Amino acid sequence: MSILVASGSLFLFFPVLVKLGEDLWTDENYSHGLVVPLVIAFIIWREYDVFLDSREDPKSGLGFTVVVLGIAVLLLGTAGAELFLQRTSFVVFLAGITIYCFGTRLLLNLSVAFVLLLLSIPLPQLLFLKLAFPLQLLASRIAAGSVQLLGIPAIKNGNILEIMPLG
Repeated sequence: MSILVASGSLFLFFPVLVKLGEDLWTDENYSHGLVVPLVIAFIIWREYDVFLDSREDPKSGLGFTVVVLGIAVLLLGTAGAELFLQRTSFVVFLAGITIYCFGTRLLLNLSVAFVLLLLSIPLPQLLFLKLAFPLQLLASRIAAGSVQLLGIPAIKNGNILEIMPLG
């Protein structure tokens, strides 16, 4: 049964996961996503006994609903060519499989792993730029103030800091 589920999951999400891997490998803003599966594996290894104890009766109805929701989000993301939806659908799908096979208590205990998985998914470029630029301006403003506190003359142009020569 588990081989069948794993094969079906791989068949559904293989193109999405390959593209995600390529993006994580090439985009330095999200290269931390390559380490996330290792961190999750370490968390599961360290807390394996806790996870074994947290298994309960499977919630097949709720799990099936969440799995179908994950597949629907995958189809919606594929139809709209939206990579973020396709990638988050994988996390929703995994949550549904967890609920279906092991119940909700295990899902709650694995919540840190699922949050890490979600945080490793690159944001849409429009949202990334909307968040990153104000943070860059704030960082350059703080850096300019810090440098000037040390007595080093500096000029801030947008998010670029120009250090002036002394004397």
